[in-house]
Amino acid sequence: MSEFNENPFLKDTPVHCFSNGTDAEIWQHNNCDKCVRYEAKSETIDKAKCKLAFYVDLGWIEGSVPLWVAKEIGCDYDPLYLTCKFSNTCRNKTTGDSDLPW
Repeated sequence: MSEFNENPFLKDTPVHCFSNGTDAEIWQHNNCDKCVRYEAKSETIDKAKCKLAFYVDLGWIEGSVPLWVAKEIGCDYDPLYLTCKFSNTCRNKTTGDSDLPW
């Protein structure tokens, strides 16, 4: 069991976003895989083209992402259980020419 969190609204609070690997894979397929900034080759956060995707990939391993990442993507946050449900579409998703203003 994890430690008690005195302040669940701190920037780096780890939150659980997916109930299982399938849920995470579906969300990532609908968002990261269709974004022009996504690449899975980065080994450090400084070299990542999309820092949010880097943390989501890392979240598959650790089981959680920092709260600031979840809020940047867009989520419904439950501070009591330290869980969040990602929005269907990432706020920073860029698909190329479909995002052009004309």
